[in-house]
Amino acid sequence: FKCPHLARIADVDFEGSGLADKALEQFGASPHVGGLRSLGLGGNNNFTRGALPKLLAKLPALTKLNVANNERFANGHAQELAKCAHLARLRVLNLSGTGVKAEGVAALVGSKYAANLTDLGLQPQDEYDEE
Repeated sequence: FKCPHLARIADVDFEGSGLADKALEQFGASPHVGGLRSLGLGGNNNFTRGALPKLLAKLPALTKLNVANNERFANGHAQELAKCAHLARLRVLNLSGTGVKAEGVAALVGSKYAANLTDLGLQPQDEYDEE
């Protein structure tokens, strides 16, 4: 995350990268990611519920967040995000295929910081029928 060329990047996708809190802290601490507008943290990423609010504080240009298909992202994550003032910058939030249920969605859409969301992805998890 120390590479100065990251400053040119507008969209980073870490889908399935297994990132935990420490890696997200290191990413957010980079002086080169402040202009990032879109971030993908879907799939197998292991961060805790408090990690995203901390990361959003470090990414002032971010308007799109994708955590699709991250089954570990659940109601607690959504509820913590709903309390985060930096949620107000997001226009697009994709929660499709996550563990977020009605309570988490209600917390997000009812948040005073969610007024600028224009696109909220909520497709259910895919269920496979193995016969």
